[in-house]
Amino acid sequence: MLVGLIILMLFVFAVKAGVDKSEGMLLWGLLALALGAFLYFRFPKPPPEPSGRFRILKKGNKRNQPRPRWEEEEQEEDR
Repeated sequence: MLVGLIILMLFVFAVKAGVDKSEGMLLWGLLALALGAFLYFRFPKPPPEPSGRFRILKKGNKRNQPRPRWEEEEQEEDR
């Protein structure tokens, strides 16, 4: 996709400079851009696995969280 954008920028600069026969850059740039966009959206990168750097903090945070109210109500009903 990046290559297609670069070729399209070269086409724009060539047209501004008055270069003849620059249509090939337009066609190749559009083709490369379309192929890059297709590959980027069709085959996305999988999300990275968690590194586990802060697993101790996450476990400690779960213990300090208050219980949901429905658990407290169930315990009161059992008494």
